[in-house]
Amino acid sequence: MMKLSLVAFLISLTTSGAYSASLTWDTVANGTTINHANGTWDLAGTVWNDGAGNNVAWSNTPLKDAVFAGNTTGVTTITVGSSLVAADNITVNGNGGTMQISGTYANLSANKLTVQTGGAGKLAFNTPATLGNVSAISIANGATLLCYAGATITSAMDVTGSGNTENLGALRIESNSKLQGTINLLGDSTFGSNSATGIFDSIVSGNFAFNQAAAGAGSVQINGNNTFIGGTTISRNTVEAGHNNAFGSGTLRLNGGTLSSSSTTARTFSNTVAMGASVTLGNTTNSGKLSFPNGPFQSTTASTSVTTNSTVEIADLRVTGTFNHGGSSPLVLGGSFTALSSAARLTGTQVTLGSGGTIFDTNGFNATIAAPMGGSQGFTKTGVGILSVGGVTSSFTGPVQVTAGVLRLIPQVVSLPADLKIMPLGDSITYGATALNGGYRAPLYDLLQPIAPNFHFIGDSTLNPGTLPAGQQNHAGHSSYSSPDIRNNLDGLDSTTFNTLGGADRNPNGGYWFPGGDGTNGTPNRAPIFPDVILLMVGANDIYRLTMNTTQAYASYTALMTKITSQRPNARVFMSKITPSSTNDGPAVAYNGVVQQVYDEFKAAGKKVTLVDMHTGFTGGTSDSLHPTPAGYQWMAERWRDALGSALGTEGPGNFRNAPLITVQPGATLTGSALVNQLDIRGTLSPGDGIGIVTATAATISGNYQCDLTVVTSDRLVVEGNLDLTNATLAIQPLETPAAALYVIASYSGNLSGGFGPVTGMPPGYQLVNDAAAKRLVIATPYAAWRIGRGLPDVSGAGTLDADSDGAADLMEFAIGGNPVNAGDRGFQRGSVETVGAGNALTFTILARSGAVFSATPDHAMTAAKDGISYRVEGSEDLTVWQREISEIPPASGLDVSPAGYEYHRFRASGSPESNPMGFIRLRVAEGGF
Repeated sequence: MMKLSLVAFLISLTTSGAYSASLTWDTVANGTTINHANGTWDLAGTVWNDGAGNNVAWSNTPLKDAVFAGNTTGVTTITVGSSLVAADNITVNGNGGTMQISGTYANLSANKLTVQTGGAGKLAFNTPATLGNVSAISIANGATLLCYAGATITSAMDVTGSGNTENLGALRIESNSKLQGTINLLGDSTFGSNSATGIFDSIVSGNFAFNQAAAGAGSVQINGNNTFIGGTTISRNTVEAGHNNAFGSGTLRLNGGTLSSSSTTARTFSNTVAMGASVTLGNTTNSGKLSFPNGPFQSTTASTSVTTNSTVEIADLRVTGTFNHGGSSPLVLGGSFTALSSAARLTGTQVTLGSGGTIFDTNGFNATIAAPMGGSQGFTKTGVGILSVGGVTSSFTGPVQVTAGVLRLIPQVVSLPADLKIMPLGDSITYGATALNGGYRAPLYDLLQPIAPNFHFIGDSTLNPGTLPAGQQNHAGHSSYSSPDIRNNLDGLDSTTFNTLGGADRNPNGGYWFPGGDGTNGTPNRAPIFPDVILLMVGANDIYRLTMNTTQAYASYTALMTKITSQRPNARVFMSKITPSSTNDGPAVAYNGVVQQVYDEFKAAGKKVTLVDMHTGFTGGTSDSLHPTPAGYQWMAERWRDALGSALGTEGPGNFRNAPLITVQPGATLTGSALVNQLDIRGTLSPGDGIGIVTATAATISGNYQCDLTVVTSDRLVVEGNLDLTNATLAIQPLETPAAALYVIASYSGNLSGGFGPVTGMPPGYQLVNDAAAKRLVIATPYAAWRIGRGLPDVSGAGTLDADSDGAADLMEFAIGGNPVNAGDRGFQRGSVETVGAGNALTFTILARSGAVFSATPDHAMTAAKDGISYRVEGSEDLTVWQREISEIPPASGLDVSPAGYEYHRFRASGSPESNPMGFIRLRVAEGGF
């Protein structure tokens, strides 16, 4: 009986329960319609639909599944009440609206919470308390969990997908809320914040990526010792790292925004880095050093900028295009720099080479390091290709090694004309919109200070001065201005844009920017201005605001340039192509074609114009798709500086004096113009780009010195100390047909050891001379070399010089074997009347340079050319007409032995002795020819 009774009891419990194990939230009393609305979840109240038309109260035993579904719009709030509630599984559905759980989180427990929202729907936690009794949370693909207002969740999580259509992340954590449970990635997933800072104290694992969401204005802090392997993408705002493994072990993709430490603690990341856009690294408050020791740290686009606001050290930097450095803190290149194309450039402010030195590998390309370098360990240049280096700072104290390819030392602009009046002219980019630092004008001021004595910016406006000092705040940059706006205000007043759009930055300040006025009739009380330089950048508003086509833009830009060049013809106009748009660059490219066309036409017409390309290779990014960031303005300032230097400046050698030693290994080459310390050339030294000068404190050449010659000048090595040429070779390379009498190819102030062994490429008629008295090595014509050997000044073509005042010109003494410093030795030329047969003959004997071959000319003279000297022996009967026929005959016997380098030649006048034994013979000599 007991057994049968027990069975009956169990059957009764199974078949007569009041509700199923899955309940759906429903605030409608009759339960016939599921109506999701706000309410309290506790053990009282009939708010649960059992699926059979019954509304039931929640009971904790046995554990049941709870199902929530928010409205399609708006917020549905479920408040956890004062009683302890427990569930097996909680599922949140819904498509579009927000299901928000508030109240006393400590009173809610569950084995699992599943988020299956879709569209813009999400599950939100907004109570500044800890949800600590939900064991696990699963977030489905397309669903989003929002944690804000200081809420903390300790649950373990499974995450799949990139969240809802708001694009703010599958895990949207903001306003100092925290996730503290483990996170397992079951697919590529996203995180994000739309307000303040969201904190991930979780350990993230899985085989997938954990990327920053596509939108959101907040910051994220990632503190876990994470192990996920799919990589991380950062693209906006700030991501703070609280652990060295914050980004797991996959690739860290930097596509914008800021990456910093979460504090002053240094962070060292083992990730490979792919940098696809300009980024900021570090933070002045959370200033912990960021290190990337394992690399590679690769910039993958044509132009990127890194701004360092705390110390950043990169061990393996690989660069595709322009990589610009800016910011207030050091960028340390700890290991290597590798060029990935011939567009690879490192520009901007100083970079510091790491404690172990840095390897610059051109990798078969031609690359440029335009940023100055500092550091104590120096660098090594490797790889086929040319590395052009702009210079080192006083903090650079390490050696330089060139093991392969070419190291080119770039000359620098050392001066611009004094007292330049520079007029920055243009639209909001000239004004400096969005930068709050004077736009490009502030960094340009810093760049011009050392090289442009007493220059001044001029213009009608002083707004947005940034850091510019008083007296340097003027400009003519006006937001929203088009080329017609500027053209009309140069010599008149046009307030149309100002009246339409307003804003002090659009005020033309009375117009008449060129002529000024006396303050009457609407003209400003301002003196006329006469710029020496006009930095013109205009066009963005022509195409983006006024939507001009290229025909209209050409007409307007031409009219503007016509007015500028006619009213201020002495000003040099630097015509700039406009900077890129990050969202719609096609119109900018088309407009820059117009700028190029107008420039070509005005240049052909003889106008003082210079083209500046601010589009190609633009680095630094834009803050609003059009206006440059501060890093972009820094890049612009450098382009302006380079253009000014090229058009108006004087170049000087690059300064590498702080490198104690530059060693060039066999097979490698050092070129360019620079001041250096000690040189050890085991490979090749080839000064200049074409022609240049390398000035060293000391030099040893055991390799090859390649010296280029032009018509009048040559490369030069200037050594301020000792020069050692033991085992050195010399390769002369004429770039043009040499015509100078003498080329100084090297000089030294100390001692010379050894000399050039094999010499190749010596032009005909020249020779290498060691002028020990003057401590120099020269390539000289024989006459110039002869003068050097006798201590005479370096002159050429001066046939009347007579160093010993003996009446015989130096050139003549060279031609006929004289001594120009001995008045008793004027060389050998002697006429005589000799008996020939039954009569007399007029003869003439001279010394000439060995190898001279005389031949007759149509006017009966005898001529020869040897060692740069032309000889002409000619005869006359009356000292008026010198056309008596001269012939060469063998020298007479009994003459003294000819001096080294000379030989005797004897000539006779024709017609003697029979017809006319009387007459005259003379010798004329000239350097080069008659």
